[in-house]
Amino acid sequence: IFGPKEEDMHVGFRNRIIRWSHMAVPFTPSKNNLLDTTRRAVAVMKGGYVLALAGEGRLSDRDGAIVPLEDGASYFALRARVPILPMVITGSRWLRFGKRVEMRAGPMIELGDHRPDRAGMLAVTQITQDAMEKLLIGVVDEGPPGPFGRWMTDLLADRPWLKEQGRSADD
Repeated sequence: IFGPKEEDMHVGFRNRIIRWSHMAVPFTPSKNNLLDTTRRAVAVMKGGYVLALAGEGRLSDRDGAIVPLEDGASYFALRARVPILPMVITGSRWLRFGKRVEMRAGPMIELGDHRPDRAGMLAVTQITQDAMEKLLIGVVDEGPPGPFGRWMTDLLADRPWLKEQGRSADD
């Protein structure tokens, strides 16, 4: 698991779970540890393991849509020379009992002749963005659940950017 973005992994429910798992490749928002983070991420992949990375850097505000990808996933894959498997999770914007949450995986993205430079990262990031958007075709955003479902969603799916924008998850 790549993340979280918080400076302190002892803060927050998800951070504590990730820390407890001992399966994190952490990084900080200040980006003062990029060399160490890159070494660790590449070592995971070269060791034959999978690195789960949310390329958007944050959750989307709607099911069926993703925010523009950041180039970290492409950079790590290019450095390790491993393909990217685009995946999306649908049905997780709002949580409720008995709700169906799906993981959709697309075809593997081979890196070809792309290099781990700015042009290569931008190209592979765009290819990955296009592949993920194809996986979301036909996904419909659904309305908010009742009070318990909203509480459960807020507990597990922190969306601080909504608070910063003065919006709620219902908007």
